[in-house]
Order: sequence, then structure tokens, then C-alpha cells
Amino acid sequence: MQENINKVHQLLCSPEDANVRIALKVIDSLPGVDFDEVTKDYKELYQSLICRCYGKINAANIAVLNRSQIDASGKNLEILPDSIGRLMHLKELNLRGNLLVTLPESFGKLKNLRKLNLAFNRFATFPKRLEKLEQLEELCLASNQLTYFKNELKNLKTLDLSYNQLNFLPEEIMNLSNLQELWLGNNQLNAIPEALGGLKHLRSLNLSYNKIVSLPESIRYLQSLRELDLSYNQLIAVPEPLKELQNLYSLNLNGNPAITKMKGRIKNWLPHCNLYL
Repeated sequence: MQENINKVHQLLCSPEDANVRIALKVIDSLPGVDFDEVTKDYKELYQSLICRCYGKINAANIAVLNRSQIDASGKNLEILPDSIGRLMHLKELNLRGNLLVTLPESFGKLKNLRKLNLAFNRFATFPKRLEKLEQLEELCLASNQLTYFKNELKNLKTLDLSYNQLNFLPEEIMNLSNLQELWLGNNQLNAIPEALGGLKHLRSLNLSYNKIVSLPESIRYLQSLRELDLSYNQLIAVPEPLKELQNLYSLNLNGNPAITKMKGRIKNWLPHCNLYL
């Protein structure tokens, strides 16, 4: 009996309509089993993440939830159902443009999640549930209300924290050892920690529209860096460590009045780089 129940559960979790349809027929035929009770989590998820539906949930609805990508952007969601942890196949989730301030505990069960977009929500603190998503590679938390950032998602390759209220970066940022793209524009940063130099794989770094007056010496170790945007900061001198970033092909220093007369020096340092100043 238990083996049959397990098989039905596997079919119910399938991204294929036909498999889910078989599972629903079996469930509907079992004596003493309440169909609505068995499928209530899926109905709740479908209404939250896909669209409102009334009456019985069908196989196609459930199969959509079992697929690897879900776009639930712009739905004015204030909370997510705790049942979201059931979505074991989910690899990409777009929750951009909602009203979320926290994530349910079960969110940490989305072990296969690779891409997550939480931009344009109302997070004031970094969602702690994300720390369990060890396979996460792309995370966007742009345009929230974050004042502090700390996590150790070591598989992250892309991190977007632009348009927040960050006023400093923790030393732990060096733990994001696989990071390739880091977006920190439009925050309140006035300094960058030496630990940034530990991001050996970083290829693109955006620090535009902050209050940065100088760069750490350790930036010289970012030898994979190809794009660096320091526009509209408060740099008081040309950061000398820049001369060692010979793989740079784009350097934006616009909006830093104190260094506008130093274009020639920078061109001598980085003759093959596209300079915007």
C-alpha cells in the first residue's frame, strides 16, 4: 500500500500533464481520501504564483507548478505560501515586483534553485532562508530596502544588490569565491573592504552612484575583471591599483570631478581599455 502511495506521489510531482492526470485519477478513486485535502497545497500555490482559480485544480495546473521555471512577477504578493517548499523541480523563480518582506521557512527546501529574482520588493534585511540554497548561482535583490548584506552562498556567480541602502560591505564578501558579476550601484557605500580583492573570478563590477572616495589596494588582485563602473562617486584621486588591471576593456569614471584632468595618465596605464571620463 505504501509503495503505491509513493508511486502516486511521484506522479503527482511530475512536470508532465499525463503523469499528474494518472495520479489525480487514482487519488479521486481511493475510498476515504479527500481529493481537495490532498491537492490543497497545489491549489494554494497555483492561486499565489500563477493565477486565481476556483473549483478543483486540474492536472495541467499542477504540472505547471512542477516545472523548472515559474514567473510570479508583479502579482502584489505580500506573503508566499509555506507549501512552496514542495516545488522540488524549481530551478528559476521570478518574484520581481511584489510586496514581500520575508520568505517562508520552507523556501530553504528549494535545493535545486539556480536563479532567483527578488527585485522590487520590500526586503529590509537579507532573507535568511536563502542561506540554505547552496546551488543558487544568480540572485537579484535590486530595488529593495537593504541596509546590510551578509551571506555565504559560495556558488553564486551573479549578485545584484543595486538600488538599496547599503552603507558598507562586510569582510565576508570574500566568501563568494565564484562570483563573476557584482552589481552595487545606487547605494550609500563610502568605502570598499580589502576583502573584495579575494573575488578572483570577478569579471564585472558596478559601484556607480555611491559615495566612494578611494579603492582598496587589493583591487589589483581582480585580474579577471573586464568591466568596472565607478561613475558618480567622490573619488579624490586616480586609484593607482587600477594600472594593474590590464584585462579591463571598460572603465567608467564619469561624474568624479576631482579626477577629470587625469585622463591621460589613465590612458597610459590602460592603453587597451575603453575609458569614460
